[in-house]
Amino acid sequence: MNSTEKTQYTLLHVEDSPEIQELVRYILTSRPSIKVISAETVAEGVQQAKKHQPDLVLMDVHLPDGSGLDALKQMQAFKETANIPVVALSSLATQLQIEEGLKEGFKYYITKPIDVPEFLETVDRILDSAVKR
Repeated sequence: MNSTEKTQYTLLHVEDSPEIQELVRYILTSRPSIKVISAETVAEGVQQAKKHQPDLVLMDVHLPDGSGLDALKQMQAFKETANIPVVALSSLATQLQIEEGLKEGFKYYITKPIDVPEFLETVDRILDSAVKR
């Protein structure tokens, strides 16, 4: 992303770990055009996605009230959230789990611990191609 761009993007981060939430916010301080909204559960994440219609959702796979796949499927069922790109962000990273997540609809699958350059490249790529709704 060009640092002189004035475009404001909204990113929803669904994660129950305060430490990971803080880490993602810190990493994204290098992207001032991104506003970060947080949620800690599947229910809250889907509600926030419907309310804010973010340009991108980062989704933990294991949440207190269900899985990130559950949240993804719920979002896919609503017209207003069906086309929002959702990226898995998880420590569960066997090849089978990654393949399953991508098959189910995650746009990308980023593993923890976070590889910062890969993370930023993925976020930039998705937001650069985002069509404002």
